[in-house]
Amino acid sequence: MGLPNSEPLESNFNQALTAVLVVEDDPHFSELIGRVLSPRHGFPQVAIAQSLGEALVHLEQQTFGLVFLDLNLPDEDKALQAMRDGAHDYLVKGHLSPDALRRVARYALERYAAGRTLRQFRALLSGSMDALPACIAILDPEGRVRLTNSRWRGYRNPGNPLIHGCGEGTLYRSLVERFWGVADPEVTNPTEVKGLLQVLAGKRERFSMDYAAPQETGEAWYELSVERFTEEGNTHLVLSHLDITERKILEVQLKTSEDLFTLITQNVVDLMAIIDATGHRVYTSPSYM
Repeated sequence: MGLPNSEPLESNFNQALTAVLVVEDDPHFSELIGRVLSPRHGFPQVAIAQSLGEALVHLEQQTFGLVFLDLNLPDEDKALQAMRDGAHDYLVKGHLSPDALRRVARYALERYAAGRTLRQFRALLSGSMDALPACIAILDPEGRVRLTNSRWRGYRNPGNPLIHGCGEGTLYRSLVERFWGVADPEVTNPTEVKGLLQVLAGKRERFSMDYAAPQETGEAWYELSVERFTEEGNTHLVLSHLDITERKILEVQLKTSEDLFTLITQNVVDLMAIIDATGHRVYTSPSYM
């Protein structure tokens, strides 16, 4: 069933996205398409090019949401190959009514607009992920890596295979099992790793832990977190590795200082006290006892 001839395109379509370019060396056929896809039928702009050179000039000057290109394909196999190479559809001259041609054009423009919105969303998502200080990956419901940020892709420490060398399509559970020896029946499954495996298996919503990995200068520490999200029937996991080596070093230094202070104060014979700014005693050595 054809769409009404007077039906306009959706009002939210951007004007540039409704422009159509027809590349056709037969002036009679190109004129026919121009009449079928006229402004009164909801197509505000149709440009005609009789050669590839003219088409390239048009494409340099503006954006088109749809291009009708005469490929002069004699058989269906080549037409299908054109679609595999990126064409949305193929049409046979003389076998389409005006309404059917308009419908094909409308659907193609809608696909282009939807694809452009999706690309913009992915670019926004990628940019947001790249701005984060952590190595971020998005996994599908089976736990395979689908998307990573630039910090993840630029990671260069081979001592941490949970990030290094892990790209799109990697089954993340296998990396976890190899890194902690979980797949080896002779090795006890580390308790802190069970939560991570449960999230990857869909038995838990979120988990976080700190872990160490070797590097050239010693040992690096990371805060690993993973969370499972489900929205409108779509499930994905967000995995994060944040380098916390500096924080861990400070914690060790603080613990060492506290232990040294305790050792000194617990063994001196002199009376020692610590008083705050208000004059209250906050600590007294055992010698006071």
